[in-house]
Amino acid sequence: MESHSLTLDEACAFLKISRPTATNWIRTGRLQATRKDPSKPKSPYLTTRQACVAALQSPLHTVQVSAGD
Repeated sequence: MESHSLTLDEACAFLKISRPTATNWIRTGRLQATRKDPSKPKSPYLTTRQACVAALQSPLHTVQVSAGD
């Protein structure tokens, strides 16, 4: 699989998710991404298709809740 960089918008289009969801996935570690310029906190994120596929294959952690007796 190719490993060229994707912008966050390109990754969102590939994954069919919103920017807030992608950012959440990055913050929680589900989607591996790096900053274009790591010395700048507001630098745009970059990721790869391989990281996107891995994010889709990672299991979701769900919590069972009762319907309220």
